Amino acid sequence: MTTASTSSPSIIATGLALMGSTVINARQVFGALLKGKLHVPQAIQQASSMGVDAAPMALLICLTAGSVISLQVTLRFIQTGANDYVGGLVTLALVREIGPMFTALAIACRNGTAMAAELGNMSVSEQLDALRMLHINPVRYLLAPRVVGSVLALPLVAALATLVAVFGGMMVAQVVGDLHYWKFIDSIWIMLRPYDIQMAFIKSLVFGTLISLICGTIGLHTRGGAPQVGQACRYAAIWSAIVLIITDFFLSLFMFSDVSPF
Repeated sequence: MTTASTSSPSIIATGLALMGSTVINARQVFGALLKGKLHVPQAIQQASSMGVDAAPMALLICLTAGSVISLQVTLRFIQTGANDYVGGLVTLALVREIGPMFTALAIACRNGTAMAAELGNMSVSEQLDALRMLHINPVRYLLAPRVVGSVLALPLVAALATLVAVFGGMMVAQVVGDLHYWKFIDSIWIMLRPYDIQMAFIKSLVFGTLISLICGTIGLHTRGGAPQVGQACRYAAIWSAIVLIITDFFLSLFMFSDVSPF
């Protein structure tokens, strides 16, 4: 896949090309990891950078989402006398969906596009060709640490963002519905299962892997000049969001649906 094409290929053709390139790069990345060929300091630096950069945005988004969901649920449930279920239902929505998904979107927009721009600039300035001349595989040297960093950072940021969202929902339920904090917490204790937390963690791992692979692949396959680097950033934001949403649907269907066909 290349972002320097003068024509505008169909979205299906572009998606298939990106999928193929991503799978090829994923094989090289996981092959390098299995062989222990990882630049550990760079991976830790990438994880630290992603966590610090994306945390404020993810916390703000999840806090707002948790407050809005709690507002709607509290107002409706108070009218029907189902106050005891507010905390549990709000928390389930946040743990299962909102926390991992919104955090992934924040990291994709903040760090994924930056990754695509950085690698794309290295590609158009022929730095990747220089690495190949030195017999250094750019995918293993540049992309593998970013994949590991994203996988390490996203679950941690998602967990923190989810806690903040639950706290925001609890505050809104108390202010709007006069729902005592302990009643909110008791509902969480009754309805939230360890399985929900485990599946949310797995979702975060999958999302982190997809973001880094997609955005990194787009950056590595960028050709042309400065305009194409900007185009790569746009592609990274669009395609990572599309893939995350589709993947979230199937993961939720598999993990949480009683009518799952799998």
